[in-house]
Amino acid sequence: MPPQADHRHSLSSEKDMVRLMMNKIFQSIEPELNSLIALGDKIDSFHSLYMLVKMSHHVWTAENVDPASFLSTTLGNVLVTVKRNFDKCISGQIKQMEEVKISKKSKVGILPFVTRFEEFAELAETIFRNAERRGDLDKAYVKLIRAVFMNGESSGHLKVLLNAP
Repeated sequence: MPPQADHRHSLSSEKDMVRLMMNKIFQSIEPELNSLIALGDKIDSFHSLYMLVKMSHHVWTAENVDPASFLSTTLGNVLVTVKRNFDKCISGQIKQMEEVKISKKSKVGILPFVTRFEEFAELAETIFRNAERRGDLDKAYVKLIRAVFMNGESSGHLKVLLNAP
């Protein structure tokens, strides 16, 4: 081989070796990140709200630097898991609201699922302040508010809900 071709071949070979090493490194990092996220969700289901904001920011930052990088790809894959966990968290909140039993004797007051929604909204607003993924939270609010009103209506307490102080 001519000296230039030999040099190009060695550079190509080095790039292939680096690419192979990076692939192995990031293949081991992704399951570890997913395990960390699963642990956080096991401890507190609201962990997914925080992780959605943080991982979205990291993915956005990595994609701006190099959209095809190993880091960008790995964080993007982990973000998919985080989004699924966020959706499960919202579904869990809706299910909790649906399962609330309200006494038929109760005439006035804030219903338990309204209080839970208020607590959720306070936490979510703190976490999502200045977040790029605000649209996900807004969509979740629509689902949660719909659940609040559906439960108030189905339990016969819609008047209580609307007249509560």
